[in-house]
Amino acid sequence: MGDTTIRVSTATRDRVRTLSQGQSAEGVIVAALDELERRRRADLMREQSLAVSQDPDDLAEIQRVMEDMGPARAW
Repeated sequence: MGDTTIRVSTATRDRVRTLSQGQSAEGVIVAALDELERRRRADLMREQSLAVSQDPDDLAEIQRVMEDMGPARAW
């Protein structure tokens, strides 16, 4: 895997060093990117859940599925 150099401000470099706690700068950046990805995915799921919860067609389909499941439902 090749290396890429990115320019960051002195303040950003200092934050990476402060957060590193013995971890490499790359490790800090990868962890931050992973967290950003998780948050964006969670935000998207929240938005989609809200949309489904407010859509009459989706709610009707959920009701039909729950009725079809009858006593086999786990909740």
